[in-house]
Amino acid sequence: MTRTLLSLTILTICMCASMARAEESAAGSSSTWSDPKTGLMWATKDNGASDTTYPQAVEYCQQLSLGGF
Repeated sequence: MTRTLLSLTILTICMCASMARAEESAAGSSSTWSDPKTGLMWATKDNGASDTTYPQAVEYCQQLSLGGF
């Protein structure tokens, strides 16, 4: 009984989190765009630099926070 209740609780939490993400995406976050066909999320703006080295790009991506991620 306890195991079933735990499973249902986890499932409910996962569903709620998924619905919250869908609502955030539907709200039209100006920093991201989600491709409805693939489900992939993309940044709507680049880093603004004309020349970026690979190490600079890696650092930029590691520090980037968009769409709740």
